[in-house]
Amino acid sequence: MREYEARLRVGLEAYLKLVESSTGYPRERELESASEALGLLDCDVACRALQEVLGRLEDAEVCVITPVPGGLELLTKGSCERVVATDSSIETLAKAGRRPDVLVGDADPSLRLLGLALQLEAPYLLHSHGDNLYRLKPLTGLLRRSAVILTTQVETPYCTLPVGAFTDGDRGAAIAMYFRASRVIINRLSSQRPFCEHKDLCDEGLKASKLELAQRVLAYIASRLGYRVEAAGDQVILKRT
Repeated sequence: MREYEARLRVGLEAYLKLVESSTGYPRERELESASEALGLLDCDVACRALQEVLGRLEDAEVCVITPVPGGLELLTKGSCERVVATDSSIETLAKAGRRPDVLVGDADPSLRLLGLALQLEAPYLLHSHGDNLYRLKPLTGLLRRSAVILTTQVETPYCTLPVGAFTDGDRGAAIAMYFRASRVIINRLSSQRPFCEHKDLCDEGLKASKLELAQRVLAYIASRLGYRVEAAGDQVILKRT
């Protein structure tokens, strides 16, 4: 796994250079969040789930499905060998009759969608950060019965997977690249305007700034890991070179 540890460090480098320096997110808060979330999962189960994620994504053509329009068309007409889906895109997958191979999220969609996501038998890479602990705590019972891998934005001494990328769709694409997917297609709005229909609460201004930063982080990770980035309408395509 040492090769993959080195690849993960690229994401951490991107976060520290591009995000932490511009947003001022205190690293101590991220560490505190990770430590408090430890009681939510079983580390042995998480390690087995991580091996399963690696086996599903390595050398595969991966579609990353987000809640923005275009996900259904990608699932039904695209060449999606494997599907990484955000926890907010569950209804899109249901319409396409497709189950996700991997779920990513940070527990911020509506509680109804989150409940549906937790019922799926797929490895769930759940992102812990300083702003979402109040969402995670009530889910302890469900999470302990699920194949959950806790991801973080910074390196921690805990049982977590530090991934750097911090918005759900871009994090899903980054994880696919970390595990050497051959090709990654993400559906997202070419305008990059905020899309909040899947949330109970949404700060559109904050969301817009995060999307802009996330795009820069993803480009950085792709360039360092040897992926060519192409924009095609409301899709971003990452091809391993």
